[in-house]
Amino acid sequence: MNGHSYKGREQWTRTRLWQFYQPNVTSAYWTPFDLGGAVSNGIAVVWCERHTQSEWIGRDPPPQARRYGVSFIAGPSGG
Repeated sequence: MNGHSYKGREQWTRTRLWQFYQPNVTSAYWTPFDLGGAVSNGIAVVWCERHTQSEWIGRDPPPQARRYGVSFIAGPSGG
């Protein structure tokens, strides 16, 4: 929902971004493309870029980092 593709277990486990985004942002269907992945030591990770749209639903004003309510590409090169 934040427009970033997490690659690897460390990126999922060390961030607290989801605690912020879960109550403040809702998103539409994510249409995936440009798939990738890696497998090592008993763990597999898959990532992709995707077309989507999200809406700010939080009480406070949204961060100015990006606009809400418009379509965008989320992922490694899309933001």
